[in-house]
Amino acid sequence: MSDVAEYRMPTMEELMKDRDPKQTLALAMDYDMSDVIARYAEETRLPPEVLKEHEREIKRFLALSSLHPGQYGMRGPLDELWHTFILFTSSYARFCDRLGGGFIHHFPATPSERRVDPKKPSPYKIFLEDYERFFEEAPPAHLWPSGPGQVMDPSCNKCGNFCNQTCAAIVFDEPSQRY
Repeated sequence: MSDVAEYRMPTMEELMKDRDPKQTLALAMDYDMSDVIARYAEETRLPPEVLKEHEREIKRFLALSSLHPGQYGMRGPLDELWHTFILFTSSYARFCDRLGGGFIHHFPATPSERRVDPKKPSPYKIFLEDYERFFEEAPPAHLWPSGPGQVMDPSCNKCGNFCNQTCAAIVFDEPSQRY
């Protein structure tokens, strides 16, 4: 018999029990993403007020993802901003570390994973519901689409590939109502 005690990995609930969700959000919102946003602005040519809204919403998504690791799916125009943030690896790792929930991995769905089980909510739908509960407001539909719609986001390159499942630009509002 060994004298070494057997190590048991703590559960996610044990790791997260002492975290304050409002503090996690405050840490996310205070994080300086100016280099990331500058790169994203260069890629998308979006106006400053839209960039600010995108920054706020990706921080909200990542804060909730930090509090509920592995629970959420991504859809909408902010996926491209998340991709840009990940390219700034040291900044992204610092951001994740700052939130205290570990590295927030991006797991894109494969074509076979995009098939939906109608009996259970999708990870993206779970995110939309948690967003509304946590922030006490509906997620902006032009950034977080809740159903199929027309591609209207200015960052969309209209490639036509998988738009209904993965495109970052499925929205409902007319362009004149969005900004």
